[in-house]
Amino acid sequence: MNAIAETAEISMPPLKTLLRVGGVVCRVDAITEGDKLYLTDIASTESRTCRWPVLRSAMSRGIVSLAEDSAVDQALMVPVHLRAGEQSLIEGIPVAFRTEKALGVMLTKRRWIHALQRHGVVNFNPSDFLRAAIKDVEHEFREICPYGVDALYEAARTLRRNQGDHRSLLPQFHLRGGPGGRRLDPALERIIDRALEQAANPVSGKLRAVKVHNAVNAMVQQHNGAIATIQRTGLVIEMLQHPNDDTQKRALDVPSLPTVTRRFNDRFTPYAICVRNEGKKRADQRFREAGARIRVDHALDIVHYDDTDTAVFLIDPRTDLPWGRCWLTAGVDEHTSAVLGYSLSERPRSSESAFEAVVHGIYPKDPGSPDFSLCRGKWEWYGQHGIVNLDNASYNATLQLQASVLEFDAEIAFSRPHHPTDKPDIEHFNHRVKFEFIQDLPGWVGPKEDRELLNVGLGSAVMSIDEFRKRLMAWIVDEYSNKPCGKDGKTPREAWREQFLDTEPLLPRRRPSQELMGTIYQKLTFRDSGGLLRMRLRYQSPQLEELRKRLGARAEVWVRYLPSNLSYLYVLDPLSKNYLKVPCIEDIRYVRGLTNYQQSLILKKARLMKLRSPGLVQMHEARQALVADTKDLMKSKKLRQRKLGYQVHKSGLDVPPEDLSELVDAPVRTPLVIETMVSAVEDMVADVDEVEFELDEEMELE
Repeated sequence: MNAIAETAEISMPPLKTLLRVGGVVCRVDAITEGDKLYLTDIASTESRTCRWPVLRSAMSRGIVSLAEDSAVDQALMVPVHLRAGEQSLIEGIPVAFRTEKALGVMLTKRRWIHALQRHGVVNFNPSDFLRAAIKDVEHEFREICPYGVDALYEAARTLRRNQGDHRSLLPQFHLRGGPGGRRLDPALERIIDRALEQAANPVSGKLRAVKVHNAVNAMVQQHNGAIATIQRTGLVIEMLQHPNDDTQKRALDVPSLPTVTRRFNDRFTPYAICVRNEGKKRADQRFREAGARIRVDHALDIVHYDDTDTAVFLIDPRTDLPWGRCWLTAGVDEHTSAVLGYSLSERPRSSESAFEAVVHGIYPKDPGSPDFSLCRGKWEWYGQHGIVNLDNASYNATLQLQASVLEFDAEIAFSRPHHPTDKPDIEHFNHRVKFEFIQDLPGWVGPKEDRELLNVGLGSAVMSIDEFRKRLMAWIVDEYSNKPCGKDGKTPREAWREQFLDTEPLLPRRRPSQELMGTIYQKLTFRDSGGLLRMRLRYQSPQLEELRKRLGARAEVWVRYLPSNLSYLYVLDPLSKNYLKVPCIEDIRYVRGLTNYQQSLILKKARLMKLRSPGLVQMHEARQALVADTKDLMKSKKLRQRKLGYQVHKSGLDVPPEDLSELVDAPVRTPLVIETMVSAVEDMVADVDEVEFELDEEMELE
C-alpha cells in the first residue's frame, strides 16, 4: 500500500529535467502523445523513448532518480564516434535522430566530403577522377572510405541543395519527425486523406495527383480563411477537432506537390490508376501476368527495343543556341547484348521511331556512311529478328506497328510496365549510355534528380545532332561492343562472332516490295464524296473508285503511307490482296516532298490559328505562318520555342515554298502523275539486294 501511495505522489518531470539511471545521466527533451517522453543521453546524445507509467514505476522503485546539475559536467564525455569540433554539430538535431548509428552516418559523410573538397574535388559526379581522389585521401588519412562514389555524390548534392546544412545527411532526415513523429500537421494529414477519399470516388473522374493537390490546396485555403476570420472577429466557431490536437487553432502551410504525390501513390496502385484513366481492358493488357519466359539459345532469337532521353543539350547550327535533347531508340540482342539498330531524332518518341529502329536493325549498315566516320571498328550486327520485344507504351501498342513488323517475319511481344526485368539487356545498355557515354559530353544535363545542373548543360552545349550521332556510333562500335557485359565474361563482339563464325546472319525471306518498304499501316473509311482523306489531304484514282463500288460507299480499307512522302497512299484490295497506288489529288506544288511530320506541324499551326477543317488554302496559310514564326523561334530566349524552331527546320518547312498564290480548294478529279520519292530505307535495301519485287506481290497481314 505504501508503494502504491508513493507511486501516486510522483508527478511527470518537466522538460530539461535531468535523470540518473545508474551511471548514465539523461535529459527530458520532449513529451509527445501525453505520456511519451524522449530521454537524451548527455554523453552520447543518443535518444530513447519511454512511456510515463513505466518511468514512474522505475522512479518509485529507485531505479531512476533526479540528478543534480553538477552531474552534467561529469557526463559530458565525448563519445567514441565524435572527433574534435564535432560536438557542436549535435546541437539542433531533433531528439528522434540522436542515435549513435544515425550520427555516425552524418558525421562520416560530412568528414569525407570536406576532406575531398580540401583535396581539390569540386565536382562530385561519379567518375574516375573522384575515385582517384578518394584513393589519395585514404592514403593520407590511412583510413578506408566506407562509402562509394555514388553515395558521396548523393551526399554532396544533398548538402548543396540544403545550403550546407549537415543535418540533411541524417538518414531519412527529410521525414522531419523520425520514429513516432510526423512530417505534416495532423490536421493537414486529415485534409490530404479527405482529398484522397474524394478522388477514390469514381464520380470525381480521372485519377491525377495534380487534381488531388489542387483539392488539398483549396481545403487548406478554406481552413486558413476560417482561422483568419476567428482571429479578426473573435468569433467562436466549432470546427472539426481531433483529440490531443490543437492545429485547428493556427494556419496551415500548403503541402508541396511531391508530398501529395507520395500520398497519392501510397493510396492508389498503378493498376487502379490505369483502370480509372484508360479503362479495364487497357489496364489488363498493360498489367497482364507474365507467362513462361522463352529461353534464348541463339543470337537474334529475341531483340529488345526501348527508347530513352539522351540527356544532352544539342545546338541548332544556324544560331549555335541549344534547342533541347533528342531521343534514342535502340535494339539490343538478348543472347549477345549486341546493338542491332537505332533511331535518333529530335522528334518525340513514336511508333514511327520504333519501326525505323527495327528496320535499321534488320539490314546491314553502310560502313562508308558519315555516321561511322569516327569509328575505328566495323558495325557487324544485323539480321532477321525472331521476336521483337517493345516497350508497352501506347504508341507501340498500335495495330499499324504490329502489322508493319509482321511483314518482316518477326513476331511482336510487349514488356510489362514497371517491370524492367522483362527487358534487362536494353535497360543495361541504356544505363551504360547514361553513365559511360553521355556524362563526358558537353551539354550533359546531369541526373534527373539534380535540376541545378540544367544551366550547366545549357551553357556547355556545342554539339549538333549529327555530331552527337557520330560520337554515339563510335562509342557503340569501339567501346561498348568491346567491353564484357556480364554474360560468360564475353564482349558483345566476341559473343556475336561465335554465333556467326562460318555464316552470315539471315535476312527476312518475306519482305515487302521496295516501294512499300518503310510504310506504316492505317485504316481509313471512304468519304461520302468518294476517295480517301488522310491528314486533310485527298486521295483518289479510278481504280480506288472501282474498289469503293465493290466494297461499299462507307467501307473501311487498310492503307499504307510512307512517312517521308505523302504523295501516294497504297490501298490494300482485300479481294485480290494487291495494293493500289493512289495519288494525292491536291495541288502538286503543295504535296511535292511533303512528309508526315511536316503535315502534322502544319495542322497543329492551323488549330492554333483557329482554322477549323482547313482546306488547301488555309493549310498553305498555316505553313507560311509557321515559316515566319521559325525565324523568331530559333533565336527565342525560351528553350521550348527554340526546340520547336529546330524541329520545323529539320522537317524542311522553313524552306521557301513555290508560289502558291493561285491555290484553290475546288475538287480535282483527275489524278496527277507524281514521281514517287525513294526513302532512305528503300535505298539501303537496294544496296543489299538488287532483286526487284513487283508492286502487286501478295502481302499477308497475318
